[in-house]
Amino acid sequence: MVEDDLMYSTFLEVYENHCSRNDREADLPITYFKEQLNQAITGQISPEAVVDLRLQAYNEITKNLVNDNIFSQYMYKTLPSGNHTWAFKKQFAIQLALSSFMSFMLRIGGRSPNKILFAKNTGKIFQTDFHPAYDANGLIEFNEPVPFRLTRNMQAFFSHGVEGLIVSSMCAAAQAVASPKVRTFTTHTHTHTHTHTHSV
Repeated sequence: MVEDDLMYSTFLEVYENHCSRNDREADLPITYFKEQLNQAITGQISPEAVVDLRLQAYNEITKNLVNDNIFSQYMYKTLPSGNHTWAFKKQFAIQLALSSFMSFMLRIGGRSPNKILFAKNTGKIFQTDFHPAYDANGLIEFNEPVPFRLTRNMQAFFSHGVEGLIVSSMCAAAQAVASPKVRTFTTHTHTHTHTHTHSV
């Protein structure tokens, strides 16, 4: 069961809101990219040149059409104060880190931004279509070039949080999975020490 919460939004909604405010066509980056690659589709250039052409088109889009501060501007206007922004960033970073780690561990790919719902008031994340893909032989198909990724807008929003909360949350999750007895041992030791201190 999934709870329908109006506070949940998608990155697509954030981007469309940005385009609406700036009177810009939302599909313009896709249209531009296709136009730049038309000559590659017709086979007029070599395969090596296609890679350079794709990179040039991407750089042009990120420079003039899709800035890296769209998500940051949206959240700063949505959240009422600096304290709310910090709480949102913290929760969102932890949720994204654990979700990315779990996707990699369960070999679930295709985690594009349009499949990530986030709560604008709490920073909690809900992943849609969260299931593995199977090939013709019934084996899990996982063809991700990297285990997880951040978009430019996510990275700009988190800033130093990428090296802080996201990395530490992933490390904690990995340690919990790899060493499940560590927590039990630590808790037992702490309880024993605490009891001994009171007895003295």
